[in-house]
Amino acid sequence: MPLSETDTVNLQAGLDALKYKNPSINRRWQYYEGNQGPVWLNEALAKMFKGLGDQFSLNLCRLAVNAPLNRLWIESWEKDEYDQAWRNLRLDREQKRIYKHAMVAGESFVIGWRDDSGQMQAAFNDARTTHLFFEVDRPHVKEFAVKVWQDDKETVRGVIYYPDRIVRVVGDLTLAKKRDELERKTPGDSALALLANHFEYDPVDPGGEHALNEVPVWRFAPDLWHSESRLDDVIPIQDVIDKLRANKMVASESLAFPQRVYLTQQDIDPQEATSEPGTALILDPGDRESPTNVLELKAAELQNYDAAIQSEISHFFTVSHLPRHLLVGTGADSSGDAIRSDEGPFAEMVHDIAMNFSYTWTDMMAAMLGDESNEWAKPDWRDARVNSNESQAREFKTLVEAGMPPTVAAKQAFGWSIDEAAELGLPSTPNGVDNLSDRSQRPDRTQTTEDEPQ
Repeated sequence: MPLSETDTVNLQAGLDALKYKNPSINRRWQYYEGNQGPVWLNEALAKMFKGLGDQFSLNLCRLAVNAPLNRLWIESWEKDEYDQAWRNLRLDREQKRIYKHAMVAGESFVIGWRDDSGQMQAAFNDARTTHLFFEVDRPHVKEFAVKVWQDDKETVRGVIYYPDRIVRVVGDLTLAKKRDELERKTPGDSALALLANHFEYDPVDPGGEHALNEVPVWRFAPDLWHSESRLDDVIPIQDVIDKLRANKMVASESLAFPQRVYLTQQDIDPQEATSEPGTALILDPGDRESPTNVLELKAAELQNYDAAIQSEISHFFTVSHLPRHLLVGTGADSSGDAIRSDEGPFAEMVHDIAMNFSYTWTDMMAAMLGDESNEWAKPDWRDARVNSNESQAREFKTLVEAGMPPTVAAKQAFGWSIDEAAELGLPSTPNGVDNLSDRSQRPDRTQTTEDEPQ
């Protein structure tokens, strides 16, 4: 049965959105996976160095994603009900994949539903098959979502998600005008060869109502409002690094050794000019007007490429907020305090990403559990900072002596929750703990003058 006008318009909007964003997402994944080659300034150079495209890349794009990804992990939830549902849905195992796709593609999705037995279900979805729309006048309210994927060689399936119902549709790829689209292997591209009017309602399961009271699709992104990939700002720098490395390899092949030039009228056999032990090349000295001369051209200074490459790597680390201690070969071990200071901007970036993910997780879990209270549970993230016991203990002591409640100081220094600190016997008021200093307390200062300083 043909789709209604509303479903046709919304499905086409979803198809258009996927067609628009998928090329950029595919490119980001290519860089993350290391399928990148040097960018040549003109076609002549590209033809000359054909075959070098994927041989000399130094893939830092994977580091730009994996470094913060390794620090993102939800260990538990504030409420037992949320924590149990989290594990029953196996989201504790799926969370890393969700975060990786969100940072590479700019966004990723989780779709939730209840099965025939009433049990909650949730599944990760690739941004190349799913798109979520928000209301124009209320950009924080979800309007509808569209998911489209290729089911088999000739069948495309789609789902339109509304706040109160879902609509399942099916299309036939033989109706597509561009047959070459069927040969693409990346997710979603083949399915996008169809238009909305090529679909009809699924005769087996056309969909129906759901009880989640909102669009059951949740969007995860490092930025709450925009689809910003971690790779967008660093891909141009990666191109420069790959180009410099390719240039270095070309120079090492053609200009790595000194070359001799013989200025003579004598015919020289190339085999005689070969430099081998126990051999010598005898040249006719020529005459006064045309004397024989031998010149030697210097080899290429490959260390110049190394300096340029290292400079671009430093730019890469700056733009991606990566800590400098990830660079290898300093020759000495850094102290815990030095590493923690170096990681300041990086740790703040990871914290911001985690908070944006937390908002989506909280909204999703509350909707799935039907929690209508205003006291939604929040996830507890693993501390993203690199800590040392000595530094943490020193920070805790300093904060307590400054008058901070011990439970709050433990949260700041050790990353404990307030409840965890209280369970360990730490008081919640500053007066409940003795001075931790190894010196006696400083006496109170008295009023003085500049002539008689205290």
